[in-house]
Formats: sequence, C-alpha cells, structure tokens
Amino acid sequence: MDLLSVALLTLAFHIGNFLSYLFNAQGDLIPIGIVAGGIVLLLLSTISFPSYFFGVLLTKFGIQQLRDTTKSRAKHSSEVFRIVPRMLGFALSFLFDPRILGSFVIAYILVHAMAWRGQLKSFGLVTRQFPMESGTPYFLMFTHSAHYFSYAYYIVILLYLKYSLGVQLIGAAYIVGWIGYYVVDKLLPSNKLYLSIGHFVGAVAILSLATIPKIEWFLLFWLLTGFGGGTIFMLPQLRANNPYSTKSMDIWDNGGNLVGIVLLLMALVFNAPALAFACAVTFSMASSVYSLKLR
Repeated sequence: MDLLSVALLTLAFHIGNFLSYLFNAQGDLIPIGIVAGGIVLLLLSTISFPSYFFGVLLTKFGIQQLRDTTKSRAKHSSEVFRIVPRMLGFALSFLFDPRILGSFVIAYILVHAMAWRGQLKSFGLVTRQFPMESGTPYFLMFTHSAHYFSYAYYIVILLYLKYSLGVQLIGAAYIVGWIGYYVVDKLLPSNKLYLSIGHFVGAVAILSLATIPKIEWFLLFWLLTGFGGGTIFMLPQLRANNPYSTKSMDIWDNGGNLVGIVLLLMALVFNAPALAFACAVTFSMASSVYSLKLR
C-alpha cells in the first residue's frame, strides 16, 4: 500500500472520530451495529480500497460512541488505562492488519456487552449535536491539534525512508514524541506563559526535525515536540478563568485534527514534506500567541 493510501485511511479514521462528536447514536445497539458493518467492510478490504476506507470510518465512529458510553457509566477512571493501551498500540503497530483490527474490535464489543450487560439500552434515534461556541480556548485547541496532525505522521515516513528504521522499531520511536505529553503538565505549574513557551519551543523543535541529519538528534527534537505540545494539557487547569464547553471543545479539537490531516495529504500529493512542517510550525506559533491571550 502506498503512502497516499495510508494517509487516506488516517483521514477516514479522523472523519469517523469527528462525526462521533456531531452525531450521537443513542443507546448501545446502534453503535454496535455500525461497528459490525465496519468490520464487514474491513474484511472486504482486500477486494477494494473504498471498503477499507469506509470500514475504518464506520468502525472508528461506532467505537468512539461506545467509548463515550463507557466513560459516562464508569464511576472512576485511571490515567494508566488511557496511557498504556495507547503506548502498546504504537509499539505493536507494525503488526497491523485489517483482520487483526477486526478481531480486536470484536473483542472490544464483547467486553463492552459483558461489562454493561445490565445497562444495555435498546435502539435509539441518531441525533445531531451542534453546540458550537468560539473564543480563545477553542482557537488554541484548534491550532494545537492542526499543528500536530499536519506533521506528526510524517515522522513515521521519515523514520522509515530517511533513517531506514525497521518497522518493528518505528512504533517504539514514535512513543518518544508522546513522553512529554504525559509528563510536562506534572513537572510545571499550569499557566498561560508555560503554554505559550511550550508551543514556541515545539515550533523550533519541529523546524529542527525537518533539517536534522542524524537520528539521535532527530529523536531528541521529536522528544522536545512532546514537551512543548504537551503543555496543552494545562488548559483544563486554566478553565476557571477561561470557561469553555466540553462538547464545543471536542468539535474544535477534532476539526483541527482533520485540517492537519488534509494538509498532510496535500504535502504527500505534491511530494512536499516542507509544506507539512511549515504548516506545523505556523500552527504551533499561532498556539503560542493564543496562549498569551488566555486570562
């Protein structure tokens, strides 16, 4: 599969995620049915690429709906259960296959059904949700998300093509960029100055990634992008003085994801990686400016 096709599947994933915040499939059975349809398309992915594309889209949409249901029913949650599966996913990504994905999804549905077997709800209508608000916190989240997704997947491409890293190691190397995301807000107090400086440092690190020749330095700057961009997790701590709607924030956040992916696609179509990194630097600098506008 060529790079453009992989990027299109990434777009399908994020379209499914974005739609999950615009439409709410009430109950459990509709999302499960949507996921089942996605699995069927994934199993047919060897026949046609559109099956692969819409299989990923539908599966992600349904899974996200079930995930939100779980979050609303759970009495408590642990950060460990959010971080560890994501890291394992990165590390084991070289094993990816649509049939393996389908198997994991089926397992997830079974676990969901068993966990909430006494609370499963019947069919409900799919309702639209458009709680759109605007303001500095939303613009900050949008530019942050757009900056990350306009370049981050290019890291995988560079690790493989430029640095000839084996596919078994690429996922582990990708984790390096996420270390800062999970620790920086615990190392520094939450304030708008650190948010601004973090995204400025991130912009400089991204610029360095585009030009650095040795993999050791490349991984160091990739690590720094996480510490810079990871300051975005300070935003919830600043919410008292910068109120925002969680539902609106989800739409701005995932809208930024889509914009970033589209820019990445353009960079691949025109074989212009500089475009992806330039957009990432620009959006990161915009995030730095918006951070200073917080109260």
